[in-house]
Amino acid sequence: NTDNSSGIRDQLSEASTTIRIQKQIISHYKMLTGIKVDNVTSQSLDVTVRNVKRGTAANFRLTSVRSTAANSTGEEISLRLDPLEGTEHLPEYMRTAIEFEVDQCPTLMREVLDNMFPDEE
Repeated sequence: NTDNSSGIRDQLSEASTTIRIQKQIISHYKMLTGIKVDNVTSQSLDVTVRNVKRGTAANFRLTSVRSTAANSTGEEISLRLDPLEGTEHLPEYMRTAIEFEVDQCPTLMREVLDNMFPDEE
C-alpha cells in the first residue's frame, strides 16, 4: 500500500505540474494575442479580443453546429459565431450571427485581429 500511495502522490504531483505549465502557456498566449477564452463547454466558448492600447474589445461566442451531410462520415461540423459585445470592432459581416466551416476559423480570426489592430503593421 505504501508503494501504491507513493505512486499516486507522484502522479498527482506530475498532474499538478502539467496543469501549472499549461496555465502559464495559456497566459502567455493571452498576452501575445490579446485573445481570452471563457465559458468553455463541450459545445461552445466565449472569445474576447482586446486591444489594450486602443482600449477596445470585442466579444463573441463560438458554438459547434452538427448537421447531417452527404459525406463519408455522415456528419459535418461547422461553427456558429454569435457577436456579444463590442460588435463595432468586428468585421462588418461578423456583426450578426454567421455559420462557417471549421477550416475557415484561422482566416476569420485573422480578420478579427486585423479589425481590432488596424494600425498595427
